[in-house]
Amino acid sequence: MSTKNLILGSGLSVLGFLEKNKLNNFEVFDKNDYFGGHAYSHNINGYFFDEGAHISHSKNNQFLEIVLKNNDINFNQFKSLIFNFKNSKQLGYPIQLNLKDLAISEKTKIFMEALFHNKKNINKNYYEWLVSNYGEYLTENYYKIYTKKYWRCDPEEMDVNWVSGRLAKRNISKTLYSLFLKSDNNNLSYNKFRYPVKGGFFGLFHNLYKNKSINLNSKITKINLKKKTVLINNNLEKPFDNLISSIPLVDYQTLIPELDDDIKFNLSEFKYTSLISYNFKIKKKITINFQWCYFYDRDIDVSRMSIINNFNQEKNEDDFYIVQMEVFRRNDEKINYDEIDKNTKNHLINFFKITHNDIYFEKRFFVEKAYPIPLIGVEDKRLKILDYLKKNKIFQIGLYGKWKYMWSDQSFLDGYNFEYEN
Repeated sequence: MSTKNLILGSGLSVLGFLEKNKLNNFEVFDKNDYFGGHAYSHNINGYFFDEGAHISHSKNNQFLEIVLKNNDINFNQFKSLIFNFKNSKQLGYPIQLNLKDLAISEKTKIFMEALFHNKKNINKNYYEWLVSNYGEYLTENYYKIYTKKYWRCDPEEMDVNWVSGRLAKRNISKTLYSLFLKSDNNNLSYNKFRYPVKGGFFGLFHNLYKNKSINLNSKITKINLKKKTVLINNNLEKPFDNLISSIPLVDYQTLIPELDDDIKFNLSEFKYTSLISYNFKIKKKITINFQWCYFYDRDIDVSRMSIINNFNQEKNEDDFYIVQMEVFRRNDEKINYDEIDKNTKNHLINFFKITHNDIYFEKRFFVEKAYPIPLIGVEDKRLKILDYLKKNKIFQIGLYGKWKYMWSDQSFLDGYNFEYEN
């Protein structure tokens, strides 16, 4: 009897896996009516909106060789132009390298901290890491505020295992320099990026999905570890020898009835953010040249905003903007859509100096799982759960499958370089 292998999901980690392995050895199932997972771009009134801010800033040669070479796609390359906003004031990004934009009173506090800062090497949590690298003032007045908006928790609750490569460490000379002069941000991880001319972010990968047979509208409703079967849409039972899965770890709480109690309890403690994405086409009243920005105000629900036609040249006309605003909530929070809708639209109108009549269309969509929150204590539990699943021939890949914060290239390569045990 030939080996029967199943793959669950069709996001970038699965795409990477399929690029390296022969599809005739696997059968692929995805719950959606489209393939691509969270890399998919949604067509709204003829314009493409991603599930949050997606760009390709990868410098990984392996990823670039596979995805960009011999892949018939048309994309542009941009120098990143990003800003922060607080109290309606435009500030440079990242804030710790653009201190010249702050008020003199703020500069004085940061300057004194930089001179007399006694750096501690012990960083037990994200808050301590921030204070150690950026000082108490920036941490309390900027980073802590944004952490609560984006991650929906206090930085004291978060681990530091996700920070490397994403946030710059303390550099006293650059800090002091940026108090007075514009800093060179070329050392940022995404100082340059690529974005397709057509089709949104998914345009980078669409061609790679061709000739890959994926069973859509196939929701996994139960996994039986003893029988080694998967139940699809409550009516189709499929046996498996190996299960390659990008299903979020937390979903196994309900998918596997015989899951060990301690595993189930650990998974119940995992938290994640959900994304409420607001997508607008509005009349242009002011000129904006940046691609995206961040908001540090507590009273503004929006964490991040992208001006999509500043990095997508398709249908790029001069009299309107295509805007995406992102609001995050935690999975254990109640969502009051009426309040968030009102807050977001008011912010849109105030920021762009428009009226309700200047909004050509608006569309809200919900992404249940945006990012796994790297809470303290999760890492050891995560590894034990992955090992438990592996012993039952369930091999996890990707951001949600491994419950590990990854960029798109990292997720793709996690699947591409994964070696399952046959």
